[in-house]
Amino acid sequence: MGRRNLGKENLDTVKFDMLVRFMIVAAEKKRLVEYSEINKVFGIPLEDIRDYAGYLGDFCYTNNYPYLNCLIINTTNGMPGDDFFTWAEDTKDNWGEYVAESFSYFHLPIDNSVRFRNTSGISSKIEEFFSN
Repeated sequence: MGRRNLGKENLDTVKFDMLVRFMIVAAEKKRLVEYSEINKVFGIPLEDIRDYAGYLGDFCYTNNYPYLNCLIINTTNGMPGDDFFTWAEDTKDNWGEYVAESFSYFHLPIDNSVRFRNTSGISSKIEEFFSN
């Protein structure tokens, strides 16, 4: 699925775990996240974010989640980089559908009783993702 510089075994699993949670919360809040924000928050070098985003998409695919990596955008045009569309094997015309699916799937009602529903139990899924 697209070019990768980092093998899955080279990812920082703690940063990846936090990235998954961060992107779920971004989807819950209906917001897009710039590459530079991921760089600043997690200290992931800009040249490696593409790889982390690709593995995030792989993780979502493995767990039947919408592709959270579609929410990672660049500041130039406010869309994912071309690597997302290569990874998704799709065109920019369909990007809004990926975003809408992520926002809808991770939607939280106003009621706080389900606040942690989307991230509960995610660590075991991440652990399983890295063991395969």
